[in-house]
Amino acid sequence: MQSSDIKKRVATLFKREHRKLIIIAAIIIICATIVTIYLVTSGKEPEPEPEPKQKTTLKTNINDSICMTIIQEGNNYKSQGNIFRDKIDTLRQNNDSVFEDFYINAIKKYREVNHYKDSISKGVYMNAEDQIKQVEIILDSAYNLFILKADTMRMKEYDQIEAAEVFENRAKKIEPYINIDNNNNEEMH
Repeated sequence: MQSSDIKKRVATLFKREHRKLIIIAAIIIICATIVTIYLVTSGKEPEPEPEPKQKTTLKTNINDSICMTIIQEGNNYKSQGNIFRDKIDTLRQNNDSVFEDFYINAIKKYREVNHYKDSISKGVYMNAEDQIKQVEIILDSAYNLFILKADTMRMKEYDQIEAAEVFENRAKKIEPYINIDNNNNEEMH
């Protein structure tokens, strides 16, 4: 055998061993990577992706706009009620029932905001709640006045019984929109 044949054999063996070492090293690196990934991620639940804020904000903004429009419609009814109550309706006659109708419509509008309660900003919701309280105070006052007028007219003359019934009916119309239990509790104290 010649030295060139030996060199070729040694070179071939070296290449084979070298390839084996490279393959073994690659397998070890791949296994180490898999084990490392497993150890890092094991025991942890995957974190849910947070919902993009833009969608929530956009939905809230749209619903806020809808609710602000509803509140404005209620404010228009309330303003009309104020005009009729302050300028026209002196509560001296039994046929001046128009003002409470406006206030009742205002409360109905403000209460529509409750349908959106979970998808609107707190400020918009609180605005509607404040408007409801303001109108409830006005209707509560009218309710008590109507009850008083009905009782007073019954005590007077027989010809005012019809007017007393009108005021009693007006009070009954308002009753579902105010907190009667609160009125009764105040009277007991």
